[in-house]
Amino acid sequence: MKRMHWLFFLVWLLLSLLLGGQMVFAEEIQLHIQWMPENADVPISIDADIECNVCEQASSYITHLQTWKFDAIERFSDFELLESDNSPQIFDLGNGCALLFDEVTYESIVFLIDPNTTWRYMNGRAEACYVNAMEGIYTQDTYDKNQLSAFLSPNSKLHDFVQRAIKALEGIGIEVGEPLQMTIYSVFQEDRPPVKYEPAFIEIAFERLIDEIRLIPWGQETRRKEITPKSYITMYIDAEGVSNILVPLVFETSEKSSPKEILSLDQAIEALNKHLESLIFPTFESKMIIDFIALEYIPFPATIDCLDIDLKPVWSFYINYLRDEDRQVICIDAYTGEPVV
Repeated sequence: MKRMHWLFFLVWLLLSLLLGGQMVFAEEIQLHIQWMPENADVPISIDADIECNVCEQASSYITHLQTWKFDAIERFSDFELLESDNSPQIFDLGNGCALLFDEVTYESIVFLIDPNTTWRYMNGRAEACYVNAMEGIYTQDTYDKNQLSAFLSPNSKLHDFVQRAIKALEGIGIEVGEPLQMTIYSVFQEDRPPVKYEPAFIEIAFERLIDEIRLIPWGQETRRKEITPKSYITMYIDAEGVSNILVPLVFETSEKSSPKEILSLDQAIEALNKHLESLIFPTFESKMIIDFIALEYIPFPATIDCLDIDLKPVWSFYINYLRDEDRQVICIDAYTGEPVV
């Protein structure tokens, strides 16, 4: 029996080395944790879901945003979801370029030197959806990540469209994570009955991953007063399939550091407690609850023009995670325990 245990360990170790060493002892977990600060003056407690890759080490990255010189677009122009076989017209946009594949349907791929809107595929259906949405022709129903499993069941048409799009993005080096939020746009009807109806199109936001660890999806102001770019991937999907994909933070180069030891969750909570005790809260401050915790990469702008971006691992502690208008986050550097957001 001992010999079998030793053999299992050797096989496990070999697999870990073959997987590249980005994360050590990695496994996907979903947990729940509760915590109360010892200092009664701190109005923040934890009653949170934990969704992350648990690991003892993680790398950081120094990246350079894609600048879209004309010779750099070749690997993106053969996109699997393209509906046209035409040779594209190329347009210089000043801060990027566009490939127009079809003058009738407006099928195109747009490349911008902008961290928030770096790469976009779209066709004519997407443009119509967007214009109609801006003019208020549609009603909107929004669902958070905990409500999406029923819509994205494996035997659904929507699931098939999404999986094909994810595969196409993986083909150009974009790693897609779990869905974050979905909005259903339907043609406005004054007397719409409270039953299921056919949507005009669906908009879904997805996590962006780097080596299986997600980028923090929403832009945040750092302690150095920088605004981090958003990272979530957006897809528009209608009855015919995906009509629009928007991907931020496409990198031209990415320099990966050697893996370094990171804080455990317990150590991160200790660092969070130390940070909270250093703050002065007004006596009338209402109680706040951290309801979601994740190990994430945060994209720090390293230059004013945001062409250079550092990706660093952080423990993110979210308050009102599922409410866009009220969401707050405290990010703790996963190497040092220092607060960064």
